Amino acid sequence: MSSYPKIFRRLIAQSTQSTLDQLHNKGAILDAVRREHLLHTLDFALKQGDAWEEGCQILLRLEPEFRRTSMPSQWVSSLTLAVKQAAQSNQIETAATLSFSLGYLFQRLNDLKNAFSNFEVSAKLFESLDMPLEQANAMNRIAFILRLRGDLAQAEETAQLALQYLATDERREFSHFVLGMIAHDRGAYTEALAAFRQSLTLVETSEDPLLHGQRLRNFGPPHHELGQFGKAIDCYKQSIALFTSIGATHELALTKMNLGNTYSENSNFNDALIAYAEAESILLQSQERLQQAQLYTNIGIVQRKLGNNQLAEHSFRKGIKLWREFENNRSLANALDELAVLYTASGKLEEAQQTIEQAEAVRKNGTGPNCV
Repeated sequence: MSSYPKIFRRLIAQSTQSTLDQLHNKGAILDAVRREHLLHTLDFALKQGDAWEEGCQILLRLEPEFRRTSMPSQWVSSLTLAVKQAAQSNQIETAATLSFSLGYLFQRLNDLKNAFSNFEVSAKLFESLDMPLEQANAMNRIAFILRLRGDLAQAEETAQLALQYLATDERREFSHFVLGMIAHDRGAYTEALAAFRQSLTLVETSEDPLLHGQRLRNFGPPHHELGQFGKAIDCYKQSIALFTSIGATHELALTKMNLGNTYSENSNFNDALIAYAEAESILLQSQERLQQAQLYTNIGIVQRKLGNNQLAEHSFRKGIKLWREFENNRSLANALDELAVLYTASGKLEEAQQTIEQAEAVRKNGTGPNCV
């Protein structure tokens, strides 16, 4: 019998070991060369009947990379194939775990339909294995997507149920985070801060600077809404320091954008544009088109406040074009509203009326006519 399968498996193990060693450091991120090498190795491994299990094991150990990567789409193909292979071979726990990772990547890509589907598959598989903690972890992600879709009641019910399952598990911090986001969406900012404090308390000793930075950043928006701009800015700056220390560029861009929003609300427009420019330089190098849409909308608002109407219109149009790619009709309608305000202030009343009608159509029927 040929020894090829054993040799092939050994070569795969050798070619990935240095990369996997790097991932033991929670702050480590794969550089472009290592990532490209690993993707090629996984492509071979997952398509070979004798080596796909090694490919799945590699992906199971790559969770830190999935959370930090600025190029989430690069991993979707490998994870999709691995989930299929694991399910066909009745390796249910592996399929459930990798489905969760795949859902997370789709969420990063703002493909909420596929994200929800994979988290749902993960939750159901973990339930079939009687693994309630892992099931609840997936339920928390389902709750977060429900909240993004605007179904706050169902999101809250799902997060509360997950919290019951995770009563003594540190991962309940995500339940508190989701409940805080729901409270924020409802305008209950003090309640949101309380939920975020519960979440932060659980991650402060986790030795995970990425998660710590994310949870610190959560305090910024409710402080902002309460007019506590100094506190919001302080939270963002602490998060920026943590993200900078580990090279988490995606998180860094989001935080700088939030910082710019607070500067803008406090009429500190020059600092707002500086923060936005720093965020834009990062986002243009990534696939984070949803964040680009939000950024250009925010820049348009600041330029309008400064009286730079032409620059404002240009930014709004860029943002609106990107918003049309996604399911987030609320944000698309809001961007159209902002453009209508600009047209009204500029005396372009006919354009303002047309834009308002588009925004109303988006809220009522979905994407609405693509006129802008």
